[in-house]
Amino acid sequence: MYDPNTTGGDSGYNGWIQPYAVKPIGTLVYKTLAKTARSLDISVLGWGNASAITDGIGDDAGYIGTKYLASDWDRSVEFTHKIAAIEAGNYSFNLKAGDDHVKIYKNGILIYSIKDAYAQTNTAPVLIFPSYALASGDVLTVVIIEEHQGNTALNIEITPLFPSPCTLDYGDAPATYGRPTHSIPVLPTLYLGNVAPDSELSAATPLIGTGDDATGTDDEDGITLPANLMIGSKITLPVIVKGTGYLNAWFDWNADGDFADPGEQLLPIDQNVVAGTTQLSVDVPATAVAGVSYARFRLCSTLSSCNTPTGNASSGEVEDYQITISKGFAGTPYTCDGYFYQIRRVSNGPSRLFRIDRLNPSAYAQTELLDLSPYTLNALALNKQDGYFYALTQPTSAALQPTLIKIGQSGTEVLGTVSVLPNTNYVAGTFDSAGNYYVSSGNTLYKINISTQTSTAITLSGSTLSPGDMAVNPNESGVIYAANVSSLYRIVVSGTST
Repeated sequence: MYDPNTTGGDSGYNGWIQPYAVKPIGTLVYKTLAKTARSLDISVLGWGNASAITDGIGDDAGYIGTKYLASDWDRSVEFTHKIAAIEAGNYSFNLKAGDDHVKIYKNGILIYSIKDAYAQTNTAPVLIFPSYALASGDVLTVVIIEEHQGNTALNIEITPLFPSPCTLDYGDAPATYGRPTHSIPVLPTLYLGNVAPDSELSAATPLIGTGDDATGTDDEDGITLPANLMIGSKITLPVIVKGTGYLNAWFDWNADGDFADPGEQLLPIDQNVVAGTTQLSVDVPATAVAGVSYARFRLCSTLSSCNTPTGNASSGEVEDYQITISKGFAGTPYTCDGYFYQIRRVSNGPSRLFRIDRLNPSAYAQTELLDLSPYTLNALALNKQDGYFYALTQPTSAALQPTLIKIGQSGTEVLGTVSVLPNTNYVAGTFDSAGNYYVSSGNTLYKINISTQTSTAITLSGSTLSPGDMAVNPNESGVIYAANVSSLYRIVVSGTST
């Protein structure tokens, strides 16, 4: 640069202007809109004004690193920032004014370059990128190179396109489940429950599904969950919806801290719901792990915008809940008391256990002992080895296998699905003196080990039995009696055949 009429600064070398100071003027403003959405303003002011030169470049709270590069005639300033996980999203880049040479890099790769920026913008804003994705870990670098003396300010604004957190509803499950957000308009018209969501600056603590309840208004009122979700059961959850939209739900059945495992997102995905109460059907798998876990429910107005457990949705609400998955408690065993025991459904509801006085059959005197909710059971049999009744659930869908249930005087305990056992309804069951549980289906008898929940198929010789009941004679080892509507059968079990 040559200026023979220089009157200020350090002149020499026959009129060539030397750098005025070690560092040029520069200010960097990193606008913080709480913890999620930040707007980055880079401003370089008046390179040629010696009286205004300061000793450094602004660095807001350590979020932005700055680096000064200098040569004899060109000076540049470099701003760098590494995108945190909470900042990942789409940004717009706006060159508002300036002279000089501007370069923008992502992860060291040049993505934008413009020379003589002021002449090209002529003070009018230029949108460099209307929408540019920056992921967690990306390093953004902005370099401004002074190519001639001048006092023109340069300003680059990098603004997040995702919503300001002051209008966001956050999930409040533990951090391992990810952090979903939903934008909240001034007058919400789509949400879960009767109370509109309030906004948070970040996920409200404690992160155990109750933080949002305790912060602002208690707006987590959309879903009514039972105290215990019984393994192997089928339940119906009432979901209150305000407005019309799409509902998605997740349950962490194996309690591993995420909603990523097969079967943990309820079907159908993006269930269309309208204002009122929606009945959500939930099958608790027999493979579920007993203990404390979490569920997440998301409602939004746009198809596919909230069908993942994380990410931002432009409408609706997210509600997280702590749940308890239970095997149940069977309680005290039964004793051999001479009564007849039966399970049956009442008004197509869950099974109930009845005790019938077999000595007074004309009166058919019966006493209801237990409501076996939420199960529909069959193949009831008493194991004299431990005094408990055992039964199998009737599968509610083709994807579910029969689950072995233990019944005591206080309730039920889920033992798990039985391997190698076909998915069908087993009507009759019995125990032998060694504590092996037998059930039949068609022309096959299944011997079940109740300790390991494994089964062995035993092929029946002769015609298909389809028995309505089975029993053993304690005086005949390895013999099972079975009856259907027309015949009584004596089955001699030998290995895997009869």
